[in-house]
Amino acid sequence: MLATALVSTLFSSVLLAQAKQLSDQSQQIHTAPAKFIKADSSYLRIPYEQHSLRLRMASSPMPVDIQQQGRQLCVKSKQGQLLPVYTSTGTFYATFRLAKGTNWISGLPRGNYFINGKIYNIL
Repeated sequence: MLATALVSTLFSSVLLAQAKQLSDQSQQIHTAPAKFIKADSSYLRIPYEQHSLRLRMASSPMPVDIQQQGRQLCVKSKQGQLLPVYTSTGTFYATFRLAKGTNWISGLPRGNYFINGKIYNIL
């Protein structure tokens, strides 16, 4: 009688341990996958949210005044500098060299563009 009670207690503890292990595995299945990166002959685990490379869009080093007139952009700059332009998806499109004074940017294809953190819609 004592042996059967002992066996049933052990069996129930084994079943509980297996159930806990299965629940842990099911939680691991639903977690986002991680990526391993080799660094200093060891592997670092990076969470899934950090897989994509997030770059900051560059802007002109000195302030500029941009006004849209039709399909052209009138850019007033107090110094000569470079002005990067990005598409609506955030990909780099072109860099325009600005001279001191008023500059006109024309010939951009239709679409939305990010310039110095602002959106300009070319129709």
